[in-house]
Amino acid sequence: YAARMTQSYTQLYEQCIRRVRKQWYQRRVRGTSYLKWSFQALNQIEFTGLTFTCNDTMVKMYGECPISNGSVALKSYDLERESLEECFSALAGIIALFLILSYVFLKFINQKPSK
Repeated sequence: YAARMTQSYTQLYEQCIRRVRKQWYQRRVRGTSYLKWSFQALNQIEFTGLTFTCNDTMVKMYGECPISNGSVALKSYDLERESLEECFSALAGIIALFLILSYVFLKFINQKPSK
């Protein structure tokens, strides 16, 4: 009985997750995350041009070195979708947006005078 209940809760959880993934605002919020853009830019800067060596155990397990250089590592973690220039442009846009919003809020919101 407990196994069936766990399975039904798992199925319910998976259905909720699928519904959330289909929401339009989640895709928009993901694009405005400064953490996403900065993490992607940092990884591109750090991993581009690196070469990795594998020990004998990894070569025996996989037949070859699974990640031989930085570009393969970036592709395997799907961090090469946007270029470095796009990451910096997105970060500059997010910073500009926050600066404009903070200026508007500070300038046009009525504040109570201090006593």
